[in-house]
Amino acid sequence: MKIAVSAKGAGLGAWLDPSFADCKHFVIVDENGKFEAWEPNEHADQDIYSLVENIISLNIDVLITGQLPADVAKIFQEKGVQVITAEQGSVLELVERYQAK
Repeated sequence: MKIAVSAKGAGLGAWLDPSFADCKHFVIVDENGKFEAWEPNEHADQDIYSLVENIISLNIDVLITGQLPADVAKIFQEKGVQVITAEQGSVLELVERYQAK
């Protein structure tokens, strides 16, 4: 299982970035606790739908983010990606909270 979190930094201690479209990084954590940071905005011409497709191409199972437009959430759901919205927390806290369910 891979969980992606929209984050303000590139590590497990980074805080949630509540803006899906404008976040600095997505931190992707696998079931073994290994993680990698992906910088979505290194291509400034990317629109939100290209961003969605790029995230889906990372083969994630869960997306944890703050604000997400309803039409974007629907695309993720149609692709089998569970969307969790959160208000705050570090990447590690949010992943652990999800895994504890």
